[in-house]
Amino acid sequence: MGSCRLCSGESPKNKRLDDRPFREKVLDIICMWIDVDDRHLSMNVCDSCFDIVEKFYLFKRKCRLFQTKDREVNPPEEKTSIPEAVLNGEFEVIAENLKVPNEDSSEDENNSEDEYFKSLPPLKKKKKYPYKKSTKPPVLNENGERVIVPRPWARKFKEAVDLPPQEYREYVQTKKPPKKQSVVCEICGRTVDCCRIDGHRNRHLGLEPYECQICGDKFNCKYNLKSHHRRNHVEGQECPCSVCGKVFGSRPAMVSHMKNVHGERKYACTLCPLKFHKKTTLAYHLRIHNQTRDFKCPECGKGFYCKSVWNIHMRTHSGEAPYRCSVCEAAYVHRNMYVAHMKKNHPGVPLMVLSGKRAMKEALLKKGVEGVKV
Repeated sequence: MGSCRLCSGESPKNKRLDDRPFREKVLDIICMWIDVDDRHLSMNVCDSCFDIVEKFYLFKRKCRLFQTKDREVNPPEEKTSIPEAVLNGEFEVIAENLKVPNEDSSEDENNSEDEYFKSLPPLKKKKKYPYKKSTKPPVLNENGERVIVPRPWARKFKEAVDLPPQEYREYVQTKKPPKKQSVVCEICGRTVDCCRIDGHRNRHLGLEPYECQICGDKFNCKYNLKSHHRRNHVEGQECPCSVCGKVFGSRPAMVSHMKNVHGERKYACTLCPLKFHKKTTLAYHLRIHNQTRDFKCPECGKGFYCKSVWNIHMRTHSGEAPYRCSVCEAAYVHRNMYVAHMKKNHPGVPLMVLSGKRAMKEALLKKGVEGVKV
């Protein structure tokens, strides 16, 4: 079974559209020529559509025959010829039949038009922004004539501010930075920007040569050190949170706090009621449900879904408790336990900030655990 070209229903394979007289009948009825050159389309017509085309064609044919006979019996009236007086320019003959509009009617029409235009809403005028005149006095030369001084902020390169326009264009062409080049990492084969290849290699080797001079944190890339300094150690740019009042050292840190803590959690887990801000965080969370254990302990072989949980587990082997109370001798493996202890026993005492990850790695190296990168 095939499909009908006219109604898209089921039809036997008869290829009735190959018959040109039948296609002309369809054209006479629907005023549309059917293309048969494209063989990907169906050429079949079902029996019901075939009967309808034949009936409509006979009906239109009878109507045309009736019209021709009616014209023979009742011929159309001839058009009245133009009077000779009009052709000769004698307009007095038809002047009596012309209707001249009264002045009162024209005034009424004008009044109605005025009322219509008044009823329309007023057009919105473009705002004219006032031109702010410069308060600086003009620069004059020795003869008292005004000298046009180029604005230094209108040009990107300050060393070429005084150059004429044409020379400045040539200077800019020579100063255009080269296109960024990408380098293939010889360890993993990944294509990395040439500016980031140093930090990418250090991440493979476990090196952190860039150290913050203020807090001592180490990074494998100089760009990560710059962003860390801009987030945490910029003086005079303290930004408080408008919701909870927490003060941050920079605006980017405050914006990330607003998104992570007070922002809308759009991505919900389908297996538990937790919601997350980012899609990547949701994918990271799904490892718990999928039982993906990519991080193996080199000491006992236990697997973990997250590296942060692996770091906490490694402290049980090293015996390191990096979070120590500054008032008593209590020490804790996890920061949450340390914070709960300080709030319960020593409220008001400032919490210490410690890189527990670095302390744990140093303790593991002292113990001689293999597979740990500093």
